[in-house]
Parts: sequence; structure tokens; C-alpha cells
Amino acid sequence: MKDEMNVDIELCSTKYCRKLFKCGNQKILELFHRPDFPSIKIGRAFYVKKSALEEYLNHRHVF
Repeated sequence: MKDEMNVDIELCSTKYCRKLFKCGNQKILELFHRPDFPSIKIGRAFYVKKSALEEYLNHRHVF
């Protein structure tokens, strides 16, 4: 029997977050570089898991 792992992970780009937060690229990059923000760097681009972003937004009171 072949072991198959089906994993669906949605990643949000900085472009998506700029539209979501309605702010510029510099502010989003500052957010993605914060130690408490769950960002992932792949190559030269930054991403955040959609589930991690939702969790972060639910627990943050000040942005």
C-alpha cells in the first residue's frame, strides 16, 4: 500500500496582505520581518500560512 500525504496549505503573499491591510509595501515588509509574525521566506519572497495569519489576527489587539 502506498502512503500518500495530501496536504493543502494556503500561502498568502505580501501582495495579498497589502490588499487585506490596505497599506503599502514597506509596512507589510516590516510586519513580515517582525519576530512575532509567522512569516515564511521562500527564495526571495515572503509568505504566511493563511491559517497562521488568521490565528495572528485573532490574537493581536494592536497592529
